[in-house]
Amino acid sequence: MDVFGDGLRDVDFDEAVYPPVVTARAKALREDPASASSWTTNHKPVIELILLRFGVVTFRGFGLRAARDFDAFLSSFEGHGAGYAGGTSPRGAVSGRVMQSTQAPPDREILLHQEMAYTRDFPKRLAFFCEVPPESGGETLIGDMRRFTREVPNAFFDRVKRLGVRYVRRFRHPDWMPGHPDLDLLHRSWADAFGSESREEAEAACLATGSDCVWTPHGLEASFVTKGYEIHPQTGEEIWFNVIPAFDLNAVSQGQRFQALHEEFYGTEHPWPQAVMFGDGSEISPQEIAALYPVMNAATTAPKWQHGDVQLLDNILTGHGRATFTGQRLVRVMLLA
Repeated sequence: MDVFGDGLRDVDFDEAVYPPVVTARAKALREDPASASSWTTNHKPVIELILLRFGVVTFRGFGLRAARDFDAFLSSFEGHGAGYAGGTSPRGAVSGRVMQSTQAPPDREILLHQEMAYTRDFPKRLAFFCEVPPESGGETLIGDMRRFTREVPNAFFDRVKRLGVRYVRRFRHPDWMPGHPDLDLLHRSWADAFGSESREEAEAACLATGSDCVWTPHGLEASFVTKGYEIHPQTGEEIWFNVIPAFDLNAVSQGQRFQALHEEFYGTEHPWPQAVMFGDGSEISPQEIAALYPVMNAATTAPKWQHGDVQLLDNILTGHGRATFTGQRLVRVMLLA
């Protein structure tokens, strides 16, 4: 398929796999990050068409070695202005727009989700870069949300659309930790999540995300109601856009070990870090949530990382997650407009 016109002399495009892969062929693209960045800028309209068709594309062999190369490679794509304020995952800045991907322990699978679907100002696109592939596992899970939307139980989706979805995020006080190193890492403090040790500034930053924010004896609680779906701005498609199956903390979403840790270290004295319900506050039953996991699994694929790979995703059309892994794993992320 000659999608890149004359540019096809410089790359191979394989649309027979999912995600489709653009592989650098020209020597300059394979060895010079500046040439790779120029090529991406020149072919941005075609890349955007591929994103609309497939929801995701992988770039391979473009000579990207470090976070700064990754940032430059997608310099023609505008960054997400709202940043990661109030995000639930532990991560830090790396270089420019580039952040760490989740630093959750390697045996914690991150289930399929759309980035920051629990906030008003979610990124429309995001990109991942593999600086160091893990010894085993560690794939960035990719999910076709068009397929998920088609296969999710109709009665449940109709209820979501009627009632909406309410997310509750509970950011702990900085002077309290759950008491287990994995939970200490995963449960962010409000100072960490909102970038300030001032209560007033943290609350203002929380409110700026569109959430209702209240102080509790345990920290800062943010509550936000979404529609549970989005109309894609380019295609007009109605797409499932919520993270109910990943956001509910249970033995499937977080695994048996982390479920047991929450039960042991939080018990009934401390509220768990997050919760999800219908927009009117009514419960989403465990049975309703359990019915989503087979649909999610069927829509999920796990492409293997290679050093220097970039995955560019439409955040509405494509969900993502992270498989468990062994060894060092350095996968970077950028949130994009």
